[in-house]
Amino acid sequence: MKKVLIYATLAMISAMMMLNGCKSAGASQQTKKTNKVLLIAQSGKSNYQIVLPDKKDSGLADKYLQKGAKLLQSCVKEASGAELPIVRENKISSAKNCIYLGNTKYLRSKGINTAKFTNWTWINKMQDQNLIIAGHDFKPVLNDRRGRYAFILGTVKGITAFLQRDLGVRFILPGKNGIHVPKQKTITVNENLDIKKTPNIKFIYGRRTEFFYEIANNFLPSAGIKLYGGHSYYHAVPVKKYAKTNPEYFILKGGVRNPKGNHLCISNPEVQNLIYREMLKWLDKGYSTVELAQTDGYKPCECRNCKKYGNVKDPGEKLWILHRKLAKKLKKDRPGKKVIIISYGPTLHPPKTFKDFPDNVIIELCSYSPENFQRWSKCEVPGGFMTYIYNWGYYQSVGLTPKRTPKFSCEQTKLFFRNKVRGVYLCGFGELFGLEGPAYYAYGRAFDTPENASPQLLTDEYCRAGFGKAYIPMKKFYDVLFKRLELYSGVSSYSDAKVALPKSPRVILAYNYSPDVLKTMETNLQRAEKLAESFKVKKRLLLVRKEFDYVKNLASIIHIYNAYRTSPNWQFFDKLADLINQRKRMVKAVCRKGRVARLKDWPHVTFLGGVDTQTLKVNGRQGAILSAPFNWNTSLLKKKKVLPGLNQKKLTIYKAAGAIPINANFDSGIWKTIPYQSMGEIQMGQLQEQTRFKMAYDTNNLYIAFNCTLPVGKMKFFPVGRDGSAWGQECMEIFIDPFASREKNYHFIFNPVKNSYYDAARGFIEDQLDPQYDKNDASWNGKWYYYNWLDQKNNKWKALVKIPFKSLKLTSPGKGTTWLMNIGREHYIPGTKKLELSLWSPNLEAMNFHEKEAFGEVVFAGKK
Repeated sequence: MKKVLIYATLAMISAMMMLNGCKSAGASQQTKKTNKVLLIAQSGKSNYQIVLPDKKDSGLADKYLQKGAKLLQSCVKEASGAELPIVRENKISSAKNCIYLGNTKYLRSKGINTAKFTNWTWINKMQDQNLIIAGHDFKPVLNDRRGRYAFILGTVKGITAFLQRDLGVRFILPGKNGIHVPKQKTITVNENLDIKKTPNIKFIYGRRTEFFYEIANNFLPSAGIKLYGGHSYYHAVPVKKYAKTNPEYFILKGGVRNPKGNHLCISNPEVQNLIYREMLKWLDKGYSTVELAQTDGYKPCECRNCKKYGNVKDPGEKLWILHRKLAKKLKKDRPGKKVIIISYGPTLHPPKTFKDFPDNVIIELCSYSPENFQRWSKCEVPGGFMTYIYNWGYYQSVGLTPKRTPKFSCEQTKLFFRNKVRGVYLCGFGELFGLEGPAYYAYGRAFDTPENASPQLLTDEYCRAGFGKAYIPMKKFYDVLFKRLELYSGVSSYSDAKVALPKSPRVILAYNYSPDVLKTMETNLQRAEKLAESFKVKKRLLLVRKEFDYVKNLASIIHIYNAYRTSPNWQFFDKLADLINQRKRMVKAVCRKGRVARLKDWPHVTFLGGVDTQTLKVNGRQGAILSAPFNWNTSLLKKKKVLPGLNQKKLTIYKAAGAIPINANFDSGIWKTIPYQSMGEIQMGQLQEQTRFKMAYDTNNLYIAFNCTLPVGKMKFFPVGRDGSAWGQECMEIFIDPFASREKNYHFIFNPVKNSYYDAARGFIEDQLDPQYDKNDASWNGKWYYYNWLDQKNNKWKALVKIPFKSLKLTSPGKGTTWLMNIGREHYIPGTKKLELSLWSPNLEAMNFHEKEAFGEVVFAGKK
């Protein structure tokens, strides 16, 4: 085999040292004197070939090794112009040196057995002027159908490491347009190269992107580990399978077995057996590890045995006791297999009744603050930790806008490394590769050297590699963005300290993207667009532009709306309407078939999270939802000549001298002197059926009397019980915010039939990650009453609602007390599929009753 060996010149060594950027000046001087380098390519030519193992030696991983070989070939060609042939080991040319990939005969002849390598361990080694790149390439579970995510591919990791270290390649974004390959006439490798490395993280797994971006940047798949995304109980004892046949498997609540929510009776031996069998099912398929996790929004069973279980009262402690028991059984039944036990909800903090776990247990932390790691340091967890992180996700206050900075990424990586975190599940990752790209890049790359990772250097590296001649304005663009994001980025999910961030997403977004920040970012992005020359840089800037335009429009609407709220007038309204219509056009342009579509040049990027159109309109879900003015029907408002915010209703409620009788006579007693309030169409349109109501109160209760018309002909009504779908037929809906906060309220619904009603509380759950955050919590059951008087012959429906103040945990309101509320009616027009919505305080902002901005004022005035 022809040997090509040259001694390095001073210039060549200097270039290589700049590329590696990791040795001291003293070491560099010594290297110049003693190290030799091998010439891989020069002036468009090379005497090397890329050698793949014979198919029988590469096995199931062969197609991924081929992809790795082609990546290596394309990067060498793009860098130097030299095209290295790719051959099988049985067809190598004896006239050329070799770059051996994977489990080759040559590798084995050197006594290297990669099957003994753990996880993603790889080697880069020069041997006899040949380069060896290898790792353990295998599929831990043969019937795992997740494609490349079912494989450990140490060789591919070794290829990307070689490209990053010796060619200066940077995988800054997913896909071919995200790979930066610097031009260089000469490619050299140290003749004494001999590196063996195991990544500092076993897996970082979440939303899928692209093969090489993930592997190069340590976003490694969880091959051989069965994860459920957080909750295994749903799969162990599914409602669909057992609700009817075995209701005793589910929680007892209020004296009734309730399968809603899939919450289990954990003391039931059969339930415990089903949970354990679910674990064994996956481990016996070949998985090394399985997740064990209770249901989301966990609710404990109230049966006698569950109350006694574990001899403790704390529902979370009961779960710890059960899960530890199952882990011990697993260690005995399946030696060597592991279980990941979630620390979430009621098990967020360590157990109190014991301080050690068997060595087959890994704890999955959903609270990963320094304070919580300190708590866990007092507990023995030999298997270490993984984390389920909420760094990203459009359920957060800022929705589909940037959330984290490179500084946050590096600090969290360091925290995890120090506390034995070896696996990470990314929730919501990858929604904004254009704007958050440097933060994603820093998060993955920081695991290369967790203790020394520098957010400044990684951001600089990202911008230099990503934008070439446009580096300076793009560095300024990101610096301004990330400096402003530091307040939000540094709070959520990182510390137990309660920082008083506003709850309103409008307030946070107005701060994050103040006019001066938007202007500076826009100016620098425009400069970068003018400086861009290469095809790849232009495509990267286009991705940034699309995301920035979305954020800029969003923030501009908020700024104008804030001005409008200060001074409601048609001038501000017209500006708002223009921006809202611009947003509507933007949403329409990026959506296909009801969802945000992927961009042509970025097929591996989930643009704006790929959310559905409705979610995009309101900028997210849960704590992110934006209502007014984003849901305004500006055309209708202009047509009606109505300025929103000026048309909320006001009502005075008078106190009765004595008890208010329960009857349908709403024209006598206290009711005689109280005028009816009329309900109009939700957006001030025409109505077929009329609805009126009166309100009064006594020392203990609030009363609402309804007087409604019904269509001609007999209507049929069906009882749905408590908390059934009462909104699915003729109904009244009452919203009460006794705090006048527009953040918390109670919701009541009833039908014109007995035993058919619904009640819920909203806004009392403060944890934004709770699935019930800012949603109706139907588990709240107040003590209230409704009475119906139907006269279908005369097309009349009267009703009376009585709500005790103590059911709302309130005392009798004093004179002058102000509440916010709204009352609506859903009327299903017979013989059609049309729904007629009536509302007391009209909601021109949106076609729903829940809009808190539309709630009217009610003032308690004492006796009339």
